[in-house]
Amino acid sequence: METVSPNVHYLRVNANLGSGIGKIYQSVALLVAIEATNDAEINVKIQVHPSAGADNLPLHLTLKVIDGEGSTVMEACAGKGNGCMILEFAADRGECFSVVVKLKEVCITENFVA
Repeated sequence: METVSPNVHYLRVNANLGSGIGKIYQSVALLVAIEATNDAEINVKIQVHPSAGADNLPLHLTLKVIDGEGSTVMEACAGKGNGCMILEFAADRGECFSVVVKLKEVCITENFVA
C-alpha cells in the first residue's frame, strides 16, 4: 500500500483475467484508495480500469464488495462502453472487507482490513 498523503493510502493490483489454461481475456487494473476521515471511520474508493491499451472494460466484468460475514454489500457490472467502474463506501476502522473482480469463470479476490 502506497501513501499519497498522511491520510490517503492506495493499492494498485494488475489482474490478468484468463481462463486458467493460459488464455488471457483481458488485463485490468484494480485501484483501492483508503482515506482516514477520523479515528473511527475511513472512506474507501475502489476503481477498475482497463489496462494493456484497451479503452473499455470487458463486457459483463463484475466488481463486488463483500463484508466480513461474506455478504455482498455493493456490486457493479460493466456494460458496453464502460471505461471504468467505481464503488465508494465508508467503513469502521478494523472492519474486514473483500473486493472481488470476476469475468466469466475467473475470479480474483483481494482482502482488506479498514
